[in-house]
Amino acid sequence: MRRLDSQFDFLANYELLPIDRIDRSGGKQAYGFPDAVLLDPQQELADRPILEVRPARGDPWVGVFYGAQYGVPPAVSGRLIGWPDEWSICVVYAGGGVVVRADDPTRTYEIDANPVTGALVVPEREMVVFSDFTNLVAYGPGGVLWKSPRLALDDVRVQEVDGDVLRVEGFFGVGKPHEFTVDIATGKPSGQPWQPPE
Repeated sequence: MRRLDSQFDFLANYELLPIDRIDRSGGKQAYGFPDAVLLDPQQELADRPILEVRPARGDPWVGVFYGAQYGVPPAVSGRLIGWPDEWSICVVYAGGGVVVRADDPTRTYEIDANPVTGALVVPEREMVVFSDFTNLVAYGPGGVLWKSPRLALDDVRVQEVDGDVLRVEGFFGVGKPHEFTVDIATGKPSGQPWQPPE
């Protein structure tokens, strides 16, 4: 089984158990994500993360998180993030990210970053910010809060939260990566050496 680094900064109305094989005891349904597809009843193993989810309301279920299939390994390791709505989980694996409701595994959506190269949880803002190679996208309890314009030519990375801005680094074609800021409320950048074309 593939292990995930876990981060839970919000109340969780569920319990999660990493497991090594698909356990359908007690009639649990087993789903493959990102699409919440019911798995073949004969399948017991997977070379992807497997979680048993026990919500505070509703029936327990098992999820196999396949992630995305990209040719290059993503920069972010597998992560399990407790979501700001307190009922959902986010699994980032193999370059993809998916948010799933613990009490209804058919309610799911994918993170709009391709591939996911970084994830930063901002608990005080009830926000999770994801990066791909050129952009950022921020999610709150109800979904997307903002999506940035293209921020650099490549290698966009969030360094830290500094008050009302994110300190971000990106590559602009020459020399070392350049640091600039992104407004945490809107996703608007400032301080870039030049504005990449949209």
